[in-house]
Amino acid sequence: MHRRATALFVVLAALLGACGPHAAASEPTSEPAAVLAERPTATPSSTASVAAPAAPVLAASVPAAPAVSGTPAASTMVVSAPSTGVPAARPSVTPRSSASSSAPAPSPSPSPAPTAAARSPIALGAYVSGAPWDPARLDAFAALVGAAPRIVMWYQDWAHEGVREFDARKMDAVAARGAMPLLTWEPHNYTSGVDQPRYALRTIVRGDHDPYLRAFAAAAAAWGRPFYLRFAHEMNGDWNSWSPGVNGNTSAEYRLAWQHVHRIFDEAGATNVRWVWSPNVANPTTTPFRDVYPGDAFVDWIALDGYNGGTALPWGGWTSLVDVFAASYDALVALSPRPMLVAETASAEAGGDKAAWIRTGLVETIPSRFPRVRGVVWFEERKETDWRVASSAASLDAFRAAAASELYRGVLP
Repeated sequence: MHRRATALFVVLAALLGACGPHAAASEPTSEPAAVLAERPTATPSSTASVAAPAAPVLAASVPAAPAVSGTPAASTMVVSAPSTGVPAARPSVTPRSSASSSAPAPSPSPSPAPTAAARSPIALGAYVSGAPWDPARLDAFAALVGAAPRIVMWYQDWAHEGVREFDARKMDAVAARGAMPLLTWEPHNYTSGVDQPRYALRTIVRGDHDPYLRAFAAAAAAWGRPFYLRFAHEMNGDWNSWSPGVNGNTSAEYRLAWQHVHRIFDEAGATNVRWVWSPNVANPTTTPFRDVYPGDAFVDWIALDGYNGGTALPWGGWTSLVDVFAASYDALVALSPRPMLVAETASAEAGGDKAAWIRTGLVETIPSRFPRVRGVVWFEERKETDWRVASSAASLDAFRAAAASELYRGVLP
């Protein structure tokens, strides 16, 4: 997630309630340099005005959505190639208003909230800076919180040798620890800012990257075990090279690019891949979800990223987990029947009680208010602020209690 708020947006976010981070920043020297910038600097997000999504508009006909399962749906779309263009990268961002979101519709009615006891266990995971390049960091995190993460998330770009490839060793290191790999796969060069013509969405659609994609898909198929692929996430913001509205990219090109990549994996027989479409929580400046949704035939899971920046960051002040996610969650429930993840979340310490935020959010809010959510990934890094679970003893105790709960003994299929 990327975040940089103008004075006007700070006032607006303060009124509406905000959350979410992801900015490019340096990481531990033990982790490959190309992974260091692949972290959140989110845009302030508001839950007050999320347009109720209509059925996704695709550039071509899409097969009827199959029943929700852990296996990807086959794609039959033939994608046409648009003209050349320019992409964006990962800078700090100033929130922008999308033309189509200038008059957002009211949020849909909240979905029913079953009791926590009535729902299936949730998989609790983490992004741990430096892992899985250094698997010992996963072990250290497990010892810290008293439970091994059930999901391990990390980032890879498309540009750097030693990072861009499908690496079975990383997958093996995660799977050996009983976790599901969740790879955030970013179609850009993390070092090159927002102007990256080489990685414009139209270059993906017209096949410029097909040799790389085919090799990656073949290696994924050869590995054979299930893993979750979070391709081109947070596309509804304007801080990534694949976002509509920057570098000549359009929402239609985003959908076509996603479908094109999915089709290549289908052709490679990579049915072990679970496709995760993962926007940032919405705010008045973000692209409407429906405009960038590839369609149920191309998506297996839907995820959201959202953070509480408290008073440590200019994102609108202290925001409860329910207020971070509720409006966006409801909009996505109306958009698709797919199961859901929280792919990135964390809280600052400043401005409130982080321990209470964790206790209430993880143990009460997610199980009862967000019944579609089957996995939660904590962003375990000190970046824009100290997101780590051990930023205080009370925060660590609260997270340890959640990790020990029967609620969070789930696994992803």
